[in-house]
Amino acid sequence: MAVVLQYIGMLLFPFVIMELVKRNKIAGILGPVALSYIFGFLYAQVLPLPFSVEVSDNLINFSVPTAIALLLFSTDFMAWLKYARKAILSFSLLVISVIICASVAFVIFKDSHPEAWKLSGMFTGVYIGGTPNLIAIGYMLDAKPETITTAQACDVFNSGIYLLLLLTIAQRLLLQFLPSFVPLPDNPRDETFHYGRVGLELSNLQLAGKLAVSFLLALAVFIAAVGVSLLTTGKLSIIPIILSVSVFSLALSFIPKVRFMPKTYEFGEYFICIFCLGLGSLTRFDNIISDNIAVFELDTAIMWGSIILHLLLAWLFKIDADTALITSTAGIFGPHFIGPVATVLKNKQIVVSGITTGLVGFAVANFLGLGLSYVLRYFFIT
Repeated sequence: MAVVLQYIGMLLFPFVIMELVKRNKIAGILGPVALSYIFGFLYAQVLPLPFSVEVSDNLINFSVPTAIALLLFSTDFMAWLKYARKAILSFSLLVISVIICASVAFVIFKDSHPEAWKLSGMFTGVYIGGTPNLIAIGYMLDAKPETITTAQACDVFNSGIYLLLLLTIAQRLLLQFLPSFVPLPDNPRDETFHYGRVGLELSNLQLAGKLAVSFLLALAVFIAAVGVSLLTTGKLSIIPIILSVSVFSLALSFIPKVRFMPKTYEFGEYFICIFCLGLGSLTRFDNIISDNIAVFELDTAIMWGSIILHLLLAWLFKIDADTALITSTAGIFGPHFIGPVATVLKNKQIVVSGITTGLVGFAVANFLGLGLSYVLRYFFIT
């Protein structure tokens, strides 16, 4: 009975967390991912309630690929290629900057943490795509739960400082050495992207039905990925499963009916919260404390180094300040922060390309982060 109650609680509690984020300012600042870690941690180690490691493991194994499928369904890759040439160049420079800085930081700090090569890939993922990529890469590399949790905490701290700069003085500073944004003539490109819009006109019952369909499609993608793993490795292996889910989901996003399914991105975030609850419940406090300094040093070097290098390359390639900032926002934070940053920049024209860049980053970050980790391990780990 306790196991059943744990399943029910961990499946339902993310709804409570998401509602809390909407209603409470402090919870809104922390965000659903961080709160899920915290509540999962408290549930397993502080609250006097029955706890099953197997339940947490099962939910982790299911929630990550399901979340990735749902998050990727809304990617409009072709619209991004068509309407965002400068954003594509700027984002490409961001990717190069993150990979260079992650590699250099690993060489410097590789002896300070036993999982430094995994962390370099995880931070590559989060600063090209987002938190789901950090989680997925850490999971594929079999990083310790404490390592993933500490990496997430360090990212929240460093990126929080950067967000403050973006919302205050970043644009004024960059305009000192980057050109200003040149507005384009009005065009219907806003119609090529639907993130956050589709589904607003539906009733709760209709939306629930649409979400059920998207879940079944994500489940079919997951089952197909399991099949690929069994055919290629003869066993259930997380790396081919996650990579196959990414490829299949991105391929399905080219089908308009799939891409325009309502609220798939938000539904994917719900499964990320389930993962974080499970991960938090498996985390040990003493290991977090011992990991903090080394992980923080690595994260700080990668994030701030890549931001500075990206802006220097933007200056070299004469990319305007607004485009440089919005693609940096897309990589560091993901699609959700494009709107607030674009508002501060007083530039509505960069919203579509910024959001799409964030989703494209999420689509490719797993491959780049995982690949970098294995390259670093091959050349530097004896």
